[in-house]
Amino acid sequence: MLAKGQYDYACLKDYDTAVRYFEQARQFLPNSSRIPESLAYVARRRGQWDRSESYFNEAERLDPRNVSLLTQHALSYAAIRRFPEALRKLDQVLNITPDDVDTLVIKGRYRTSRGRPIREPPALLAPLHPAADDSSAVETQVLPSDPGTPLCNRHPSIKRDTCQARSSVGFL
Repeated sequence: MLAKGQYDYACLKDYDTAVRYFEQARQFLPNSSRIPESLAYVARRRGQWDRSESYFNEAERLDPRNVSLLTQHALSYAAIRRFPEALRKLDQVLNITPDDVDTLVIKGRYRTSRGRPIREPPALLAPLHPAADDSSAVETQVLPSDPGTPLCNRHPSIKRDTCQARSSVGFL
């Protein structure tokens, strides 16, 4: 029933049917965070922000260390411009997965949205030592863009040989 509800929600966009399936699935999975999480997505899609928040809170009570769930809750807060709450949720994620580049980038975006422009990598990124795979996320989301300057010249923690090797094959 959960899978059928997810199919109706994501593929068919039939939210009423999806909610019915999720509520039926709740009988068989009473302690699953996936049911209130799915209901939160439906409510969010419908613009029912208070109901969505209630479902997110219920899901978090059942699975408090689910970083995907916490991140989605933060994204919901940001969508309605409740940035302090979004930042608190992201801090919860970082308490579980410290130095997660994606979460740090999202947090940097929200700080920018609150009227604080980021001209240099924020202090929260300073302790990171991005690997080659992480550098593109840091470059595109946080670092100042100057297409003529290689990433290794803009961020000293990225090794020059890695930067040159990736640039030569078209990744940077």
